[in-house]
Amino acid sequence: MDNVEGCNIMSTNNKTHDPSFYRGLIREQKSKKGRHPTKLLAEARTITDSYYASLALFRLSDDSRIPHSEAKLVAREGIRLASEEKQLWRRAELYAKLAKYAKTWNQEFSTEDSNYFLDLILQKIQEFPKGKGLSQNINELSKHLGCKRLLSLLCIAVKNNGFILDDSKTVIRQWKTSCDNTISPKELHSVLTTVKDPFVNSKLMGYLYLQCHKKDIDFPKALQTAIDTALKSEENKVDALRYLSRHIQKKQDFVKIQEVINLLPDLIHRIQLLTTLAGHADKKDLESLSLSLFDKGLSLSKSIPDTKTRVKTQLTIAKGYLKINKQELAKEILVTDHQKTSDESLKTTIEKTMKQYNLPLEDINPVYEPHKSSEKFAHLPISTGCMLGLYDTYEGAIKPIHIRTLARAAPLCAAFGLDLALIGFPIKKLDEFIKQATTNTTIGKGGKYVKFLSKANRIHLYPGSQKNLPTFTNNELIVATTDHPEENKSITLSDAVNKQRSNPEKRLMLIMGLGKKGLPSHFLHQVDYQLELTGVNVPLETCTAMGIIAMKLYDHIK
Repeated sequence: MDNVEGCNIMSTNNKTHDPSFYRGLIREQKSKKGRHPTKLLAEARTITDSYYASLALFRLSDDSRIPHSEAKLVAREGIRLASEEKQLWRRAELYAKLAKYAKTWNQEFSTEDSNYFLDLILQKIQEFPKGKGLSQNINELSKHLGCKRLLSLLCIAVKNNGFILDDSKTVIRQWKTSCDNTISPKELHSVLTTVKDPFVNSKLMGYLYLQCHKKDIDFPKALQTAIDTALKSEENKVDALRYLSRHIQKKQDFVKIQEVINLLPDLIHRIQLLTTLAGHADKKDLESLSLSLFDKGLSLSKSIPDTKTRVKTQLTIAKGYLKINKQELAKEILVTDHQKTSDESLKTTIEKTMKQYNLPLEDINPVYEPHKSSEKFAHLPISTGCMLGLYDTYEGAIKPIHIRTLARAAPLCAAFGLDLALIGFPIKKLDEFIKQATTNTTIGKGGKYVKFLSKANRIHLYPGSQKNLPTFTNNELIVATTDHPEENKSITLSDAVNKQRSNPEKRLMLIMGLGKKGLPSHFLHQVDYQLELTGVNVPLETCTAMGIIAMKLYDHIK
């Protein structure tokens, strides 16, 4: 037989279209009644489509009736012909198919020929233009080129710009499936270090770590490199750490990632990543770790200054609590956030979340119903819904001043239709404090009006301390009284009442400080509105201020 390696296609096949003609030749080769392979090869050379001509020549060459030396020449011709395919994706696909058939070429005699052809195909792939065509066929190539060439294929994948991540993951996955006994993870790690993009590098190292874990291969260097590289990625640092947080497997690795997260300067990023880490810990049945991570995220979220951002963040944490069956913790967050936010879309989301997890909605938006006075106090005005707030600035336990102030404020609230708010008072049970107050005072007719307000549910307790600001709901319109209001926060009593009327779901609360110093500066900084009572910036004594607030507020409401 003549040397056919450099032979060109001799004639045009007019019998049928090339794919069908190619398949017919292969069927005839396998048939006992088929023609001799030399005649089939001659027919194959009439195929005009280089794709099918290449496949036909290579597959027909694998026939024991053809002398070995001549068969190798035909097979090489088939591989050479593949380079004439103009469309890159078809050429890459063709190389993958040739590799598939090369794996078993003439193997009843030796594997040497298979390796020879696979090396030749790999050489063609190394010369192949980078891009989508190569990427589309990297999976098939990794399956058929064999473990001996997998590292070389990974070197090609890490240079296929635009497709580095997916292509490299495909090769690593094939390593895990078939080649972990012949290629060490250290060798893969060495190739991956050549990836210059820190974000892609980190994700690939994380993926290598994951595949090692699935094969019970201990290679902690992959995760450490993934972390170190993620921290070098300025633009995608958070995304890289989020990817790692979703893929780590061992408890000690969770701790390692958490330590890295704790060092991030951005508060929101820390919380988001802790939440992601907590969710993944739950999937790995690390219940106590998951809970502690959610708790840490919740604790940090309280420092977020923007209400909308804080509520959004805590909503995510609440959903995490719900998934780990901590319904009470989640309910407390959701109800509180619903009351704090004025964003209707957020309120709707919170309500949908509660419904989804069958949490009762009764605590959301409690409706204030003015108490109907008993016959004994029928001459008194009913509650306007507005409140006089007393902010405790004394340190320590309950003192006589607390009881005296309560007894003095109660008649004013009863006379002018106000409710009484006790803010930051060092008491745990309001009923016990009221009992103590009415027993130990003769002011206000022995606590008569304290009892009246208490029975009408018009005394409200807002916990707080010198260090921790009080927690209000979203139902109050807070106005702090001070003799020197900030210019950008200053408001008149008339304007305050008008704001409440335009927001009828809110209750106007005028707050004064209980003590010589008045309201603390950190509280004044927190509120949106500040009110000066005299018009001439004169500080007033506590009882005097209470009387003016009660009477002026009632007059404006009327």
